[in-house]
Amino acid sequence: EGIKEIFQVDRDGSSIVQLTRHGSLTISPSVAPDGRLAYVTYKGGTPEIWGQRSIGGPHVKLYPAGAKVEGHCFSPAWSPDGKRLAFVQGDRRGNSDIVVLHVETGRARRITDSNCINTEPCWNPAGTQIAFTSDREGSPQVYLMEDDGSNVRRLTHEGHYNASPAWSPSGAMIAYVSRFEGKFDLFVYKLGEGKSYQITTGVASSESPSWSPDERRLVFTSTRGTGMQIYTTDLSGNQVRRLMEITGCQSPKWTRSR
Repeated sequence: EGIKEIFQVDRDGSSIVQLTRHGSLTISPSVAPDGRLAYVTYKGGTPEIWGQRSIGGPHVKLYPAGAKVEGHCFSPAWSPDGKRLAFVQGDRRGNSDIVVLHVETGRARRITDSNCINTEPCWNPAGTQIAFTSDREGSPQVYLMEDDGSNVRRLTHEGHYNASPAWSPSGAMIAYVSRFEGKFDLFVYKLGEGKSYQITTGVASSESPSWSPDERRLVFTSTRGTGMQIYTTDLSGNQVRRLMEITGCQSPKWTRSR
């Protein structure tokens, strides 16, 4: 009980490969453009960020480097150049901030500083901006900022609970989830239009969107079948397909094959 590992599967649901074997709760995978993995694992008791410093290299602890850090860390996200990881660092009061780690030097810098929850960082393709979720104005909403934490602006204004931003590969769109009457649906915000479009509707929740490399589909998790399973959809929401039979899935990330 409480054990999860990270797996890889082809986009048609075939060829499942297990990537981690920590025998612990191992979650939140992020894949760098060169294929290196980063994730959170509880194998040491408290959550730590583990991953690969080199292509095909061993899985090692990336953060925290030395002594125990106050509060938990979670939600790592590789920068497009593969040199940095944005992640979330919690504190004792239940607040959290976004931190950027230079993987080679181990230097970590906090880029948000507010008495609230800042979470779910996601880079734009140029590596110059970060989308994230924050409840700084009362309810969770999606915000944008520069990669040094400056120029924070709110992206979502409709709905009382918007979260899980995922920047599209071209940088033109951001997918996210919006909660209404207790369930989540997928939306896409088109930056050029300044408008959101609803993708999924239904009785079940749809969560954790991630883009296909060609931007034509989203992969996500949903309870529409039995348990939490992985699905894909086109941007019209008309072509929803279940990827495989496995249940208890979370945090899918669509990556290019190497």
